[in-house]
Amino acid sequence: MKSRTRATLLVIAGLLVLAAVFHARILGAMGAYLIHADPPQKADVAVVLGGDGWGFRIMTAAQLVRDGYVPTVIVSGPDGAYGNHECDLAIPFAVKQGYPESYFIHLEHGARSTQAEAKVVIAEARKAGYHRIAVVTSNFSRWAIDPPT
Repeated sequence: MKSRTRATLLVIAGLLVLAAVFHARILGAMGAYLIHADPPQKADVAVVLGGDGWGFRIMTAAQLVRDGYVPTVIVSGPDGAYGNHECDLAIPFAVKQGYPESYFIHLEHGARSTQAEAKVVIAEARKAGYHRIAVVTSNFSRWAIDPPT
């Protein structure tokens, strides 16, 4: 093998090793480029979508109530974790952190996708007469760079 070909293969192998070692940070930084998060605005209600087992969403929503942006939070609760609905786990977590249970509305359901969950949440919001909704979700690119502890 010629030395130039060998050097090229070594560089490619080195880049692949670096990509494998730093893939979370690289992908997180690429994802962060796509994120556009507006500052909070007043709304009739906030909605915490399911899928956050670390409490970022519920804590952010609770702070929105405390800061006066919304009067209450609908906590979407797909079933699953050992027969529990996610809202039945998230709300006590926030209460344990010092937020009153009165901030939260349980919304138990069996949706298995964001689209199905949105349909459940929209139906509930319409039934309750909410018009302006703040959706609380997660910045997963940030988690890749700074994972929850």
